[in-house]
Amino acid sequence: DQRQGEKDDDDDETAPGTNPFVGVLRSKGFCWFAPSNWKQGAEGGSPSIDPQQQADPWRHDAAMHWSHAGKHFGINGAGQWWGALPQELLKEAFAENTKEYERILTEDFVTEEFQDRRQEIVFIGAGGMDEHGI
Repeated sequence: DQRQGEKDDDDDETAPGTNPFVGVLRSKGFCWFAPSNWKQGAEGGSPSIDPQQQADPWRHDAAMHWSHAGKHFGINGAGQWWGALPQELLKEAFAENTKEYERILTEDFVTEEFQDRRQEIVFIGAGGMDEHGI
């Protein structure tokens, strides 16, 4: 028995249509936690973070894996973005697979400044999912 004005723990705090994530069952992908102060390296060199951010440099180079299912959510390290590696090392890593190397450069490196760093998350859901709101 529930008294008037009391909220049941199982009630959703938002009515359908007010929260864009209503209807989302699962989401997964990769994300980048960009530092608040992003600086391009001298003469178009490798991007760097503001010296005040040096205590937390992993945030700039780390690709993060986003995983959500139901009420469970996690973000874990997924290695470095390709753009965090020196170009020579990246080319060497794909010496035996030049097609993949070319694909990475043409498809994954979307801007010169941010290189392959991006948000790439897929939301899977049922009716009521607000794609534009997400």
